[in-house]
Amino acid sequence: MRTGDLQAPVGYDKWSYGVRSIGGSKIHCSRREDHWGGEPFESGDVVGCGISMVSDGSEKEEERVGTDAGTTGGRGQQPRGNENHIRFFKNGLPMGEFVISKGKREGGAAFIVPNGVYYPAISLYMGATVKVNFGPNFIYPPRKLPTGLKFRPMSNLCHPPLSVEESSVKVAKERSFRKVDIQQKFLELVQTETRVLADAYHNHRKKHIIDVWKERTKRNLKIEDLENDEFFPTDRDILTRML
Repeated sequence: MRTGDLQAPVGYDKWSYGVRSIGGSKIHCSRREDHWGGEPFESGDVVGCGISMVSDGSEKEEERVGTDAGTTGGRGQQPRGNENHIRFFKNGLPMGEFVISKGKREGGAAFIVPNGVYYPAISLYMGATVKVNFGPNFIYPPRKLPTGLKFRPMSNLCHPPLSVEESSVKVAKERSFRKVDIQQKFLELVQTETRVLADAYHNHRKKHIIDVWKERTKRNLKIEDLENDEFFPTDRDILTRML
């Protein structure tokens, strides 16, 4: 399996792609590119990253991205419809040189990348800290995307836990134990664990949406979509005390 070097900064080798705070430079294979349309970012900024894996493997990697594992692309580069690529955003707006596509101004892709499995990574120095948000709600949802391109949050990979009813049906179908009393005890244990997982999931989602709501409120951003979420607290006094 091809992986980036975990003992080196993001962008160190050919399996790693990154953007840095100084100048908004993008880095790949330890090579820095300053003039691709990136922007510097600092404390308080929200940097987004989106990866589009759309290649069907019909073209050879060498034909699509050259002999290297990925290309940094030129100014304002737009991927073809079947090319995997990575985009970066600053406070919801795309980095990269803008190009005109079907009459719309769109940010270019930062990297064209080969097929593979990719993981988010951050390199920090001098005691810096960062807070990561994998969704489903964002302070700055990505904007000005090419027509037809939609990013799904990483949180979609984590499915909600089963309900008590669903877990009970599953236990009844499997019949792990022959004795009725033991099977009943097992069912009760599964139901208890299901309730614990459900409570943890709901508490996490509630905290997540409150955190996003607080940040959007501080920045005078729209919050209507958050208030319509099923996990949004109904007690306005609680929210007021949190600001």
